Amino acid sequence: MKLSRITGFVAALATLTVFASCGKEKSTASLEETKYFQEETSMVFPSKELGYVSATFLGNGEVRMIKEEPPLTPSGVSLKRIAYQKVVEVYHFTVSGSVYTLTDFEGSASFDAQTGVFTITKDDTTITISNVTIFPAKDVAEDILGKLCRKWTVSRIDINVKDGDNPAVGRIFNNGDLYAIGKYLEDNGINIDSDELEGYSIKNVILTKTGEFIVDFASQPSYYGSWDLKSSTFSYYFKDNSNDILTAEASGSVKFSDGKCFIKVSGEIEGSENYTSTLEITLAPAK
Repeated sequence: MKLSRITGFVAALATLTVFASCGKEKSTASLEETKYFQEETSMVFPSKELGYVSATFLGNGEVRMIKEEPPLTPSGVSLKRIAYQKVVEVYHFTVSGSVYTLTDFEGSASFDAQTGVFTITKDDTTITISNVTIFPAKDVAEDILGKLCRKWTVSRIDINVKDGDNPAVGRIFNNGDLYAIGKYLEDNGINIDSDELEGYSIKNVILTKTGEFIVDFASQPSYYGSWDLKSSTFSYYFKDNSNDILTAEASGSVKFSDGKCFIKVSGEIEGSENYTSTLEITLAPAK
């Protein structure tokens, strides 16, 4: 049995309905904009210069440079028949005027937001990329973007799955280990294959103001997708990645309080039996 492509555990992770007001809850002032929130931006390069295909500057001062490299292949196998793999290189940057400078890049790298030129020097080779594609910020209220768009960690997951009139299967997990959650559900009668989730422990969740949705795992390749906010419904979509728990697309609800993000989603798990699930997840800003 597979979890529904519409709902499931971390399917809700990125599927949010963002409330602009949280009523009489405690102040969300502690979820202030990150240091470089105003400068946060994402871009793709027109060709694989030095192997790099894109760069994402995050509000916390990190920049994710993405390379595409061929995997190790047996001798005699044509690389034309091998899919390239994404390799993430994480650096840090500072901003002076319109210039973003990578401070710990092996060589040098900088981006001029005014001219749109990205310059990379590595191994005595300098590449000037003048026609990068820069993504605009999402058309969402800036106060919501300022709270939502950052690097998060999973601090708590409370999941309950109910099979008809039988008692619910559920417990609280103080981490984002999808394998542990899948194993628990499987051991308690929910028909999924938890072995497929080994290594899928969520390290970070990143939502950018240009609409990127990124999930980093402890020992599996990152998932890359996009998010959108229309009316009061937030949705996400993964083009190439999904598993039994982190579904390819979904939508749901969220609120902010006390410097954290609280998500609650209910849905169905499809299989030989029909299950209903309720998930509550707490995200905390990554340090």
